[in-house]
Amino acid sequence: LEETDIQFVAVTNEPFNLTRDFITGRQLKYPVASDVEDKYGRALNVTYIPFAVIVDAKGKILWSGHSGKLSRKRIENVLEANS
Repeated sequence: LEETDIQFVAVTNEPFNLTRDFITGRQLKYPVASDVEDKYGRALNVTYIPFAVIVDAKGKILWSGHSGKLSRKRIENVLEANS
C-alpha cells in the first residue's frame, strides 16, 4: 500500500481551540478537521467513536465501522474489492 494510494483525515467534534495542543503534541502526519456541528457525523451515521470510513475518489463509501477493526490488510482488501 503506497502512501500516495490513500489519504487519512481525522475528524473531531471538538472545536479546534480545544484540540490544538493534543494535535500539535502528537505530530500527526494527517490533517485533522473539526466538525462541531456534527454534519459529517450525521451524514455518515456515526453512532460511536472511534469510527472510520473508507471513501473512494468519487465519494462512494466502501467501508465503515469501528476504527479498531481497520487494519492495513482490511484497507487493502476493501480497495482491491472495489477497484
